[in-house]
Amino acid sequence: MEEEWEEFEYGPRTDYGELRVTMYSNGKISLGAKAAKELGDPPAAMLMYKRKDRLIGVRPVHPRDPKAIPLRSNFRDNYRLLSANRFCRHYGINVERTLIFNTPVIEGSVLTLDLKNVTYIGRKRS
Repeated sequence: MEEEWEEFEYGPRTDYGELRVTMYSNGKISLGAKAAKELGDPPAAMLMYKRKDRLIGVRPVHPRDPKAIPLRSNFRDNYRLLSANRFCRHYGINVERTLIFNTPVIEGSVLTLDLKNVTYIGRKRS
């Protein structure tokens, strides 16, 4: 009897036309170039959380807003970094290894990241 081939899904698509948002075990959130651009390339953002739905919200704010977190640029790779370590500790979000959000969505001026719909792409930290 001939066995059928199983197709391996490598992981998240790498289509540069889609929103790409990654979260690292050190609590940093990386916004791909398109995600940053669609948010308006803000110099700072505010983090929000919906506990019941396990959703993270990223909303652009003025850098002087008391809740503002600076978005750091990486000009070489065109992505932006947002430090979310204290945010993760405060809400008990444990990121043991790098993950990519499968369905990032921007509605209005809020980038929504679903912690229930992620793909792990890194090793667990030791």
